[in-house]
Amino acid sequence: MAALAAATGAAPRLLHFDAGEDTLVFERLPGVTLDSLLRDLAGSREQRTPAEGLRRSPACSSRHRQRRPPIAFLELVGALLGQALRSVHRLSLPPGEPSAQQPSQLAAVSVGAFGELGEGALSLLESWHRDAGLVDALARLGGPSRSARSRTSLVHGDLTADNVIVSFRDHDQPSVAIVDWELAGAGDPAWDVACVEADLVSRWLCTARPRPGRPAAEWLGGTEPLRAFALRAIEAFRSGYGAPDRDERASRLLGAALLMRALALADAGDERERVLARLVALVGKRLICAPREAARLFFKSRNGCEGALAAALRPIPVNDR
Repeated sequence: MAALAAATGAAPRLLHFDAGEDTLVFERLPGVTLDSLLRDLAGSREQRTPAEGLRRSPACSSRHRQRRPPIAFLELVGALLGQALRSVHRLSLPPGEPSAQQPSQLAAVSVGAFGELGEGALSLLESWHRDAGLVDALARLGGPSRSARSRTSLVHGDLTADNVIVSFRDHDQPSVAIVDWELAGAGDPAWDVACVEADLVSRWLCTARPRPGRPAAEWLGGTEPLRAFALRAIEAFRSGYGAPDRDERASRLLGAALLMRALALADAGDERERVLARLVALVGKRLICAPREAARLFFKSRNGCEGALAAALRPIPVNDR
């Protein structure tokens, strides 16, 4: 799968394959992960602004920083990632190839998967399975798609920022490469798109700083600067991919991808991250069950979204420490 992706220019070149050792050797790419860039961005909350954090990032060459403001740089990287992913999704796999991860797996988790989940993730999963409407919606997301192509395209299956390398080989124009293809297979390209969006949305939500005894809307307001950056990056990514508009199914898939992110957060072992996992999960559930309204509240509002996030958080006992 990785070799196929490399042929499109979206992944590092395959240098050697040893079938006996089941080993692939790819070219080494100079650069940093998109995760590093986004962490610099989020870390700026202890400095001045998100733009200041990205501007100071050692991941960006000084020459490149001088050419573009930070938000324009992030938008450029997002657009390049969208273009790279689109080139991968144009590849069709022959029948019989393994299937990539699908959102419907959340509705019917295997015994093996249960064994890999920690206490926090199991608690979240059990609460979802008590919601018959949510389980049904998740199962339907994995049902027959509108086109046969969306079931035979090559998809990455785990496309998050730590699986994207940003390089500056020509010191003028960045390039992106997608790595770690072990979960790749045949599937719905829209799921890869949703995973990228969910990674950016969850990073925005996780900049919240829960404060015991304080109204949720008060401390959720601190996420607004990162929200603006995340939404600009998502818009650029979708534009580069060639799908600037999000329909209802895309919103539901984004919700399912957020549930996957919430499971990972819930097992982090930190109480704050467990609270944030429930916030991410509730936003995901709203997108699955009420896609139009939720997408408008969380992503289209130009006046901030503290109220919408506070409403999503209302069932969470943030004061119980």
